[in-house]
Amino acid sequence: AGSRYEIPLEEIADAALLEELPAISRIAGTAMDTVDKGRYRAEGYGNVTACLNPQEGPWLLVVTADGRQYLLSATDSAETAAVWQALR
Repeated sequence: AGSRYEIPLEEIADAALLEELPAISRIAGTAMDTVDKGRYRAEGYGNVTACLNPQEGPWLLVVTADGRQYLLSATDSAETAAVWQALR
């Protein structure tokens, strides 16, 4: 089973679908071949909470009203795209 992040819709200020994953470096958390989870620094975005598969995009960048940023992916690319469509 994977991790699950729930961000209430009313807290989402912006969301973007990223076709290319920015360079990320781990601050604290897990980094494996198919899972990056925890606090990361993302080039061009600053600090983010990540829960993603770095090998399979696209990825979602979600920014909350208080400025927190999340870099996420679902279990596969089709599910990530479906979440993006629901947020649009």
